[in-house]
Amino acid sequence: MNTKTFNHFRNTFAFIGFFIIACSVGTVEDETPEVEPPVVQNNIGKYQVTSYDNRLVVLNTENGKLKTYAQDNGWVAVSWGDFTVSN
Repeated sequence: MNTKTFNHFRNTFAFIGFFIIACSVGTVEDETPEVEPPVVQNNIGKYQVTSYDNRLVVLNTENGKLKTYAQDNGWVAVSWGDFTVSN
């Protein structure tokens, strides 16, 4: 085989290989990453509820007020169960 033909052959395959590698690297950047929804950072207007002995205790996290409800033919607010929680 002639040296000139061999060099031409080698350069052609080198160019094709470089072109394939350059094109495959460029497509990775085009994919859009999955975006997760943001985490809620405030507790305004949120409530925490717990129950014990047929009673419910509800904490309003906006103002720190606790209310207690007892079950007596439905849920009835208990007057002695109102408290305010603060730091």
